[in-house]
Amino acid sequence: MQTNKSITIREIIAREHALKEGNSPDAGNLYSMVIDSIENNKSTVKEDACRFFQNCANKTNANTYIGECISLLKEFKDNNSILPTLENTFAKQIVPYIEKLEQLKERVNTIDLAESTKASIFEAVKINKICDRIVANNAKLSKRFDFDKYIRENAYKNPQQTILKCCEMIDTYNTPSYAKLNIAIEELSYIYQKNNIDNLPDSWIEICTEYFYNTSTEEGILENFRSVLSENMCIDSSDIQDIKFMLEDGDETLGDKAHKIFNEFRLKEQNSIDDFKNMLNRLSEEEINYQIDILFEVYDWFIHFGVEIFEESVYEILETYVKYLVEESKKTSL
Repeated sequence: MQTNKSITIREIIAREHALKEGNSPDAGNLYSMVIDSIENNKSTVKEDACRFFQNCANKTNANTYIGECISLLKEFKDNNSILPTLENTFAKQIVPYIEKLEQLKERVNTIDLAESTKASIFEAVKINKICDRIVANNAKLSKRFDFDKYIRENAYKNPQQTILKCCEMIDTYNTPSYAKLNIAIEELSYIYQKNNIDNLPDSWIEICTEYFYNTSTEEGILENFRSVLSENMCIDSSDIQDIKFMLEDGDETLGDKAHKIFNEFRLKEQNSIDDFKNMLNRLSEEEINYQIDILFEVYDWFIHFGVEIFEESVYEILETYVKYLVEESKKTSL
């Protein structure tokens, strides 16, 4: 599982702008200088190579001299003084301008390059392809919904409900639920950062995950959801540490079922006291250990939202339920 997010708004915007950039001065003469330095064993070879690579960090030269860049990476594959600098420049500054990323990857696979060079290029290709997908998905979603406007107008009014509403909009597309989850994570991360909105709820990944998990009618989706959460490059491990039933190995359990019962209630826009009682009654049919475990989530939800919705009268219902759990727990421990 990844520990740090790899894609931020900086990478996405950089890639988006790179593909729109106009013409730049040709770098052909600089490449000729590098070849001359190599053939004549000049002391300026590193300086010349670095200058050429830096002048390829634009759309025109990145796509025109991609072959020359790769040939130099091969030329210096055993030169520990020059290679690291060229590797870093190519992956971080040149690859974002390359239009045909998949062709670059295929080309690199056929050439005898240092393993570190291949790894850095493949990682750069992966990141920039994801940036392309995020921008493309945003454009497609924007044709049906104005996510930017909706989030700007509502993010500070009701943070959790804003995330939930965006999930509902994405849910209108005909695609697997795990793919919708991935799109939601990427789209929300992109829009919130792009609009400098710093009110993204701490539980936003949990809200998205539980929404698409609980509304899905597909079979065997747990592993797909786990893959999305562990591989998505817009989030890190701290974002998903509280989604316990998604992080545990194994198939869907009674514990997952208990979560679903609670989340069906929690995700409804309108709830009543009777809805709350009904949810607790449904939970009481599950194994006692799962009821005790999820009680903490129910109580936490109530502290943050329940008092506002139900006022303090629901305390009596919770108190009765806790007493019931205590008695049932005593029975199972005998």
